[in-house]
Amino acid sequence: MLLYFTISFLFSAAVFAELCFGLSGFLVPLTATAGFYFTVTHRWDRAVIPFAVACTVLDLSYGRQIPFDILVVPPVLLVGTYWRNRGNTKSLVAQTIPGCLIGLMAFMMSSLYSACYGMNTGRGLDFLPVRYALQGFAFGGCAMPLMVVILDGAMGAFGFRKFTALNNFRDRERADD
Repeated sequence: MLLYFTISFLFSAAVFAELCFGLSGFLVPLTATAGFYFTVTHRWDRAVIPFAVACTVLDLSYGRQIPFDILVVPPVLLVGTYWRNRGNTKSLVAQTIPGCLIGLMAFMMSSLYSACYGMNTGRGLDFLPVRYALQGFAFGGCAMPLMVVILDGAMGAFGFRKFTALNNFRDRERADD
């Protein structure tokens, strides 16, 4: 029970931070990187509901008519499951690879929203896709190692599994899950 409370609280913090960055005009996929983190450390079935709720809250907070952030959940869960089984969790530098992928997925969802919004209002596409792609790629690559450090500290304080310690105990944890 404490695990689910902790995951929900940390998702809430990620949503708040992403809203602060988003209202300043920056695309920083903190909720998606937190979803990736919890998928790798605690399996996808424990992360899917808090992740989906966080993405829905994010869409509602932005006032979007169509919730596009929820579409990021399945690909992030797939990438997280793959990274749990085959990825390198020891190196923080290696975490830029899934971070960049997650950033590009977040860019695609925001581009889809902007395209649909532009078609509905008749204003056309009023955004710079290259800028958003570079922001998603760069900020996703920077956010993932930072999220690993922050969330490892928070999860370690409560005695839960840490992302960077997962590689040594991966076979034993598969049996525990």
